[in-house]
Amino acid sequence: MAAEENTQDLQNKVQQKESKKEDALTTQMFPHFTPLLNACQSYAQESGNRFRLIDFETKSRDCSEVVNEFRRRLIDETEKGLVQEFHMADKFCNNEVFLRSMQKTLESLDLWHSNPKYDEFCVHWQDMEQSIEAISAQLFNYYKIRPVSNGDVLTASFIADFGYAYGMEEMQGARNLKEKTKVFMDKAMKYARRNDKKIETAGLSEEFKKWMESNQDDILMYGAMGILAAGFAALAMRSSKR
Repeated sequence: MAAEENTQDLQNKVQQKESKKEDALTTQMFPHFTPLLNACQSYAQESGNRFRLIDFETKSRDCSEVVNEFRRRLIDETEKGLVQEFHMADKFCNNEVFLRSMQKTLESLDLWHSNPKYDEFCVHWQDMEQSIEAISAQLFNYYKIRPVSNGDVLTASFIADFGYAYGMEEMQGARNLKEKTKVFMDKAMKYARRNDKKIETAGLSEEFKKWMESNQDDILMYGAMGILAAGFAALAMRSSKR
């Protein structure tokens, strides 16, 4: 359930204006899952690139046999290559939700653009000790050169859905992202206060909304009126639930 809430936010963003060919599951990043991904291509297009267990509990599908095989290999036999790629896909999804929420926040602050102070090869946005202007400029540069397609994002989400649907447990990598979220949002709110800006919540992950909900007093002081958070933080839920 928690994994579905986390990946749903991601799926909604990357599927817009994409053709079926572009949305097809890719196999380059996850070679151990290739037979499953190939078998599920038609189902993935039907489901919007989601894996939902109920779809296989209510009817038999062309890919049901392969799905059952990979369930056995991943869950019952804990095949090393599959387990490693599942955790890689899960981490990838968490990172993508974090990055896309950062982008949406920076867009609402009118900071999502190039900055002549940082040439195109400056991509050190991970350093959260620098100014939000520096983070924004370097994240903007990173987005222009990173070798990740929407198909890769959708495929990672599909694999994460698959693993969590059958009971896989997550690793503890989300904790670091939660701390980064706190630091980044603190910088964003201070910038909003200084420049009379409002951070829009549309397009933000639940982790970002949770931070805003827990800091409503500061938000009101900063003048970012009308901001309400809905639900629990997806990353936090995935950590605490397991």
